[in-house]
Order: sequence, then structure tokens, then C-alpha cells
Amino acid sequence: LEGAAAPTLWAPAAGTGPTQIKILTYNLFWWNLFTAKGGNGNSAGHLIKDNTEPKAFDVMGFQECEDLKRVFEPVGLLDDYEAFQGEHAICMAYNKKAWALIKNGTVNVGEDMPTKYYGRRGAQWMRLRHLQTGQKLFFANHHGPLSVNSGGVCGGEATAFNILQVMATEAEVGDALVLVGDFNANAASLTIQTLWMNLVQVFAGKSFGGVDNIFSNVDFTDVVETKIMGSGGSDHDAIYATVQIGEVELASMLKEVQPQPPKAASELTGAAKPGHDWQEFWCGQIEDATEYIMTEGVWNKSLTGEAAYDPEHCCRECQAIGEQCQSFVWKDFSEKVQGRECLLSGNGQPTKKAMDGFVSGLAYTASAALAMRSAQGAKQSFRALAAPAALGGRPADMR
Repeated sequence: LEGAAAPTLWAPAAGTGPTQIKILTYNLFWWNLFTAKGGNGNSAGHLIKDNTEPKAFDVMGFQECEDLKRVFEPVGLLDDYEAFQGEHAICMAYNKKAWALIKNGTVNVGEDMPTKYYGRRGAQWMRLRHLQTGQKLFFANHHGPLSVNSGGVCGGEATAFNILQVMATEAEVGDALVLVGDFNANAASLTIQTLWMNLVQVFAGKSFGGVDNIFSNVDFTDVVETKIMGSGGSDHDAIYATVQIGEVELASMLKEVQPQPPKAASELTGAAKPGHDWQEFWCGQIEDATEYIMTEGVWNKSLTGEAAYDPEHCCRECQAIGEQCQSFVWKDFSEKVQGRECLLSGNGQPTKKAMDGFVSGLAYTASAALAMRSAQGAKQSFRALAAPAALGGRPADMR
């Protein structure tokens, strides 16, 4: 990605009147909630239905989703929404009483790391027109590559660039842009940090450090409402946000709304910090095919056995030690130990080089410090940005 740049996006052009857009993102934990538990009494559908008043959802993105009819039909939502099944177990829907479809599609934008491989990852998208105001909306939905906070084999920056390029290519200048998903990446990651430099981070949930996110090209002051809805039986909370395009009624805005990135970054070592139990664990940052160079004179330690099973086990050992361990290197095969090795280090800002068979990363404390610095430069407004004359190109190549 040396020398690469993200595409230039734009501010939304308002329709004939103000348009409020209520946006949902929800990882449904399908294998457990629907395959193992048979829908759990339609708990996910009821959660959605219970949050449709006083305003129905306009657009919804789902991850780990295999059949939206099973979610919508039992609670009476099927008549109001047009649903699309995407590749890689992602789904989306729009309120057909308020919007009309212009076009839709799916593009591959990432791929899991070999050590946590389920396959490729896509960005599912649709372009809509509001029936009353004519407002154009480009809505994209993404389930990010594993491992968490790695960006997969492409890396976090490249995966984010790929998603942004899909938006720049398939949307039209002036469209309101909304991107949602379980990114399998929180504020500690290069994925989220790259996105918040190019889109406004509207809202982040709490699950797994904040992997569920909503981004847009609206200003953060145009965010009318945000909410963590609860899990509905999933291992993720559903979250929603309402934004307004056009004239904003100040009385309807949340007075306490603040830019999201600094809040998301600060919570990495607070309410959202990882635990040691696997259900609460996430690693600060992971880079595939990368070797961090160990610094002489800095604390380090070598581990084998279960600690070296894979990069996540290695990171987990590092984070369990505390502030002393800031980074790690996992070797698929070490000549020294004649097997897998986990090297831990006290260096929180190591130099690095590309190296097959190696995976390196940062403990959550080290990545949180970098996230706080990144958050200070995150995008908050598009109002001063001139719309580009032309856009084009294809998503960046995946390794």
C-alpha cells in the first residue's frame, strides 16, 4: 500500500426536504441463535420490532445472517422491508414504504488470515431514493476479516481502502453515504482508524471492544440519536443511529452528542477493555506476514506450547502479563525451538518488516495509546469539502 491514498468522498446533497435516516447494524450469531436454538423464540426479530417506534428503521445491515425471512416474518416485518441475501453470510434490508431501490451488489474487499480462516469478506451495498424527498442514499454492509483487529491478509488499512473504493465507485457524488457492520475490528485497529479519517464515525457498540460500527458522510452534529439495543440472544448487541440530511431541528438533536472516535479510543482501556476469558478477549492489533524487530535492552520473553498455538494465544499471554508486555511476535516455525514460538516484548512502538510465517501485534494498551493519537485527527465534518469532479477505479488487489 506504499503511496496509496483513500478515494475522496463528499458531503451529502439534500433532497427536497429534510430526511431522517434510522440505521441498524446487528450481528445475528446465526449458528447459535438460529441453528442451535431454533430462533430462540424469535428474540432477534422482537428486539428489532420493539425499536421501530416512534420511527421505523430505514436501512438495516446484518452479519452472520443466512435468511432474513426467518427474522422478519414471525414479528410482522416482512411486508414493510425488501431484503437481500449477500455473499459470505451478510444480509441487508430497506423500508420499501419510504425508499425505492436504484441498484445493489456485493464486492469482495478482504480475506481472513490463514491462522483464523473462514474465507473472503465482502461489502454488500445498495443505492436508494427516498420516495418523499428524493434523497439518494448509498448504504454498505460489511463483516470484517479475522483475526479481530488484523484486517485479515490485506491488513486493516488496505481493507478499509477497499471498502471506501467500493463507495466511491458505486455511489454517485452527492449521495448520502452510510457504512455499517461488524468489522471484526475496534478503535485499536488500522481498519477503524483508516475509516474514521475518511468518514464520520457516527456510533460504535461495546461488543468485543466496539467492533460494531456505523459510519457516514454526515457531520457528527447531524446525529439525532444513537442507541445500544441489547443482544436479543446474539453475542453482539444490535446498535442503531438516526441521522438527518438537510435542515436539522436543534430541539430534536441530542445535546450531549460528541465526536465518537475519542470516546471509542478511550474506552479501549476502560469499559471496552478485553478480558482474559475467550468470550471477552480481543487483541490490540495483529499484522499478518509481519515481523516486529525485537529491541536489545528491552524486556522480552520466549514462550512455547499452548501460548504459541496461534497468534491470538500469543497476544493473550502478552496482555495477561500487563503493562510490561507491549508487543509480540508469533513464529509458525522457529529454528530455535523447532516449532511454534511466541516472543513477547516491552517495546510498544517496534520497527517491522514483511516476513512470511510471522505474525506480530500490539497489546491492547499499546494500540489504545496509538488510537488516542489517531482519534484527534478523525473526520468530523464534510461541509467544507468540495465534491470531486469524477471518481473511478477498482478495489485494491488482495494478497
